[in-house]
Amino acid sequence: MTLTHGTNIGINFLVHTDDFNVNLNDSDYMLGFFGDDPTDPIQVDEWNTTTYMVDADENVQLQGRNIKYASSTKAYVGENTTPILLTNIPNYQSTLNLRFKHTSSVRVLIARCRLYDRTLTTADPPTGVNAKIAEFVHPGKVQNLPRVTKGSSSWEDASDGDWIMLSHSPGPRGSTGGTISSYAYSQNDWYLGISLSPEPVGKRSNIGLEFSVEYL
Repeated sequence: MTLTHGTNIGINFLVHTDDFNVNLNDSDYMLGFFGDDPTDPIQVDEWNTTTYMVDADENVQLQGRNIKYASSTKAYVGENTTPILLTNIPNYQSTLNLRFKHTSSVRVLIARCRLYDRTLTTADPPTGVNAKIAEFVHPGKVQNLPRVTKGSSSWEDASDGDWIMLSHSPGPRGSTGGTISSYAYSQNDWYLGISLSPEPVGKRSNIGLEFSVEYL
């Protein structure tokens, strides 16, 4: 994962576990995507069944939340074997929480992310992998359709390295849904589901995620 920051702002990459949140910026951990367990590689035409945090030597440390691609509009959440609509997935079950903090309330006009090849530049797409990203905007705790649907209704293809646009000023814990850029907050949270499939089978350690915000 990559991090850009200034003197008065902070961008954090948070992974939710059953017990606590892990800030990837404050650790040597990276996200690792696997098959049924950390010893099981993802097969070609299959998608990640488990997600873990791994250290710089790629040793497995902690288990994170897993979101697995099922169809253009659905995903498997955790160990569930029945896929559900992306719009029904609560924020807390996301793969990754992107948090932008500022010392004062600001309006986020543009928020976006993309995957890239870490061995090259952030402008180069990841190699040897199919990748999907979805944004969840569902502050509740129940897997159902929220009162106002504002998250991704379908997966975005992240394999080509293009920017994926995220919601405006979603507020703390994504509470406002982020459809209006006139909202101003000192903290904004975006929640992503990330799912990967190798081409061909084999270890991939060259995938990075870049996150960018523009604000007033």
